Amino acid sequence: MITPILQHIHVFYHLVSTMKISIFLFMSLVFQGVGLDTEEGKSVMEGDPVTLNTNLTELKTDDVIEWRFGGNGSLVARIKRSVNINPIYEDNNETGIFRDRVKLNNQTGDLTIKNITSQHSGLYKLKIKRDNKNSYHDFSVAVYSRLPVPVISRHLSHCTSLLESLLPSVSKCSVLCSVMNVSRVNLSWYNGSVIHSSISVSDVKTTASLHLEVEYQDNNTYRCVINNSIANQTQHLHINELCHTFANFNHLQCLAFIVIFSVSSIIITHFVHKWRADKVYSKIPSQNAIRPTDEESNMDSSCTFEDKKPVMYMTGQQEIYTEKTTCVK
Repeated sequence: MITPILQHIHVFYHLVSTMKISIFLFMSLVFQGVGLDTEEGKSVMEGDPVTLNTNLTELKTDDVIEWRFGGNGSLVARIKRSVNINPIYEDNNETGIFRDRVKLNNQTGDLTIKNITSQHSGLYKLKIKRDNKNSYHDFSVAVYSRLPVPVISRHLSHCTSLLESLLPSVSKCSVLCSVMNVSRVNLSWYNGSVIHSSISVSDVKTTASLHLEVEYQDNNTYRCVINNSIANQTQHLHINELCHTFANFNHLQCLAFIVIFSVSSIIITHFVHKWRADKVYSKIPSQNAIRPTDEESNMDSSCTFEDKKPVMYMTGQQEIYTEKTTCVK
């Protein structure tokens, strides 16, 4: 009874061993002559050169080097030492983005792109054929625009700018840090080495700004920084130069002041007009009737009521009608 069981165990063990050997041979056949694909990231500033390395010290006689770009695998450069020593450059892209920009090292196969632009961002594929074996290497290249220096300005609303020189100062000053035509960056306010606030900008080029409110008595420890993965630009805030000792009103304060100012103006205008009118009337005699001369009295005696009309006198800007009459014949 035991012997058949041992025989079955032996057969099973033999089958497992055979399967291991078969899997090993199969994998060896599949991957024979094929190198594993690896990827490397490269970041570069726009206008600078970048070199993608093959990690070969010297090309052999039968080596073949191919560089391709983009999702469609357009051929950029190729060298086959058994056929020609000098590399072949091709640009299948209709825009000709690699024309007069690439150089292939005929000793190592390294690819150099000169005066790189954002159009050259993307995936580069390297194929090396050596001793009838192929190896592959990918490069992900990211091209960043050159960073502008941030501009710091006083953050004033229309109302604040109007009232700033008229009202007493307050303790706070509002400033704005701005950059134009940027993408894939971070804009931050630092207080010393500590981040006070920060925003991120997407891939689309745009204008970014970041607000900061400081005390007039603060030290000049604030700075505005724009940065990406490979570079940064900094602008320091000089509070004494930028923040004058005038008020920095918020929106509600400005509206309140405008209302008060308007009402006050109306009241003052009313009282000025009333004062000027009272001043004019004070110059009129207490008896409005002006005594006529003897000649006028004789003339009046022969006039009827309908013949009389009021006489207007101009006093300053006021029109005064008196009881003095004239005869209309």
